[in-house]
Amino acid sequence: MVAPLNWGLGHATRCIPIINALTQSGARVIVASDGVALVLLRKVFPDLPSVELPGYNISYQKKGSFAWHLFRQVPSVLKTIKSEHEALQHYVETLEVDAVISDNRFGMWHPRIPSVFITHQLFTRLHGPLACIAPLLHWFNHRMIRKFNEVWVPDVAGSQNLSGKLSHQPVGRLKVRYIGWLSHFSSLPLTPEPEIRYDVAAILSGPEPQRTLLEEKLLPQLEASGKRCLLVRGLPGAAPLVENRLVEVVNYLPAKELSQVMLASQVIVCRSGYTTVMDLAWLQRMAIMIPTPGQAEQEYLAQWLEQQGYCAAARQQTFSLNNELQRVGQFRGIPAPSQEPITEQLAAELIKRAAR
Repeated sequence: MVAPLNWGLGHATRCIPIINALTQSGARVIVASDGVALVLLRKVFPDLPSVELPGYNISYQKKGSFAWHLFRQVPSVLKTIKSEHEALQHYVETLEVDAVISDNRFGMWHPRIPSVFITHQLFTRLHGPLACIAPLLHWFNHRMIRKFNEVWVPDVAGSQNLSGKLSHQPVGRLKVRYIGWLSHFSSLPLTPEPEIRYDVAAILSGPEPQRTLLEEKLLPQLEASGKRCLLVRGLPGAAPLVENRLVEVVNYLPAKELSQVMLASQVIVCRSGYTTVMDLAWLQRMAIMIPTPGQAEQEYLAQWLEQQGYCAAARQQTFSLNNELQRVGQFRGIPAPSQEPITEQLAAELIKRAAR
């Protein structure tokens, strides 16, 4: 069972190469999630069985600290963790699940079968007054993850890593494996790079209401730019927008079409979610990254990547497309992956352990 968190589309899309490796190795894979993450995986893998898990249903504020907003929802989150753990116990018996891979779902572990946890965030980044509670969050995070047999970090162990201090600090008793960068584009056949069709492609993702707020901020600036622009809303299954003659707008693009669009775009405007960062590295595209306001992890990643000289980082509240396009030339882009992800090896090892 492969169970990604429903938080935007990133957790689901980075599980796609793992699901491919498992099915190619002969495993019977069951997809488990909720919301748009489950909708996406059912589109990508229509022939695989799937089940719906309890949703975390974390609400997202329009402004202010997301960490503080999340802290107030802890009782509800803990209740969901318990519910999904009970759901897994039921599925282990009724669906004969032999192993489980959880992408950031803390309740998806089982004492009798191999249980793997995927994350790029072993440590929480907080700033301001909330920085004082970071050690408590680290302790809680590691306490929950220790229930799993091992942790797969989608990054490399060396200096050319993408997650910085989020996952490259001493981790104590956790059994951590760095498995390489995961991109749902990795399974696509190599094709000649297309000619540039768009000056700017804005690719949206992440939870509401911030996804919509960014769309409302970007669309008028794309229209006024006079450039060839595309907006991918990141909404699989949504009703189409009224046609926009100045900007091409689509709700969602499957992996193959999205990769071709990104390759055919001079500059990508996107969130600084970690899965998006890995996709940019895989396709070697230049980007302007806009972290979700109040989400410390994305703010850290955007700052980290700008400090490394890879990508421009911008604030959503004061975003100016024209200003950021003038800055893009200062950056060199994210380096190409230094190693292939070891998904085939991981799949073979997990199948062997599950068969014992």
